[in-house]
Formats: sequence, structure tokens, C-alpha cells
Amino acid sequence: MILNVLVKNQEATEKKRKAFQYIGKDEDNDEGNEITSMDKGKRVASGSGSTQTTINQLLKKDLREEACRQIARFFYTSAISFNCVKNPKFVKALELVVKHGPCFKPPSYHSIREKYLKQEVDHTINLLEEYKLEWKKTGCSIISDG
Repeated sequence: MILNVLVKNQEATEKKRKAFQYIGKDEDNDEGNEITSMDKGKRVASGSGSTQTTINQLLKKDLREEACRQIARFFYTSAISFNCVKNPKFVKALELVVKHGPCFKPPSYHSIREKYLKQEVDHTINLLEEYKLEWKKTGCSIISDG
């Protein structure tokens, strides 16, 4: 009796797994189980080929649009070059904010001006130490016009 229930449960699970496949499986991917953040929540019935958009996707799309507008407005009002969007540090910063979650508070004027600037100067000095060791070996140095 219990064995029959377990077998039926296993069969139902297999049917569900076959009926719904996540979109975006990478054919080059050996496992085929990775789902990118853009693909989460999208499902397709295995024979129909049509996608169904969920309410969460619609809400996230609106939220994304609002966030993008706000980021663009920040660039416009601060007179920041649009090329900064291509900077990998900008992308990395946004990714870390998202990882932190909804309670993230941006750094204050003082902390950017004092704490983080000092940390970045120290980091740059440490990076230069590696080059200075190389200068002794090769006799070359870094030249900059800025």
C-alpha cells in the first residue's frame, strides 16, 4: 500500500517535470539545469511552444523600468558621462546592491569623501607596489598624462 503511494508520487513528479521545462536552458550547458535571472519564472508547456507571463514578471518589469529611469535621471542631473554605464565597476556596484537587498542604504557624503576615498588610495598604493618591484627588474615605469 505505502509502496503504491510512493510509486504514484514519483510518477506524478516525473510527469510534472516533463510537462514544464524552464526556458533558457543553454544547449552548450552540460547539466542543462542552470536558469539565468532573466529566465526565472518563465515556463513553457512542452509541446505548445508558447510562454506565459506571470504577474510577478509584469510587476518586476515595471519596477525595473522605474529603477532604470531613476539611474538615468541620476546620470542626467549629475552631468555624468554616459560612458560610465559601460564601466565594469558600475555594473559590479549595482550587482552588489541587488545582492544586499531592499534595505541597502547608500554611503553618506562623508563616508565617500573620507573613508572610502582613503581605502581606495591605499588600495592603489598597494597595486603600485607590485609595479615598483617590476621596475627594479626591467627598468620600466608607468607614465601618465593625467
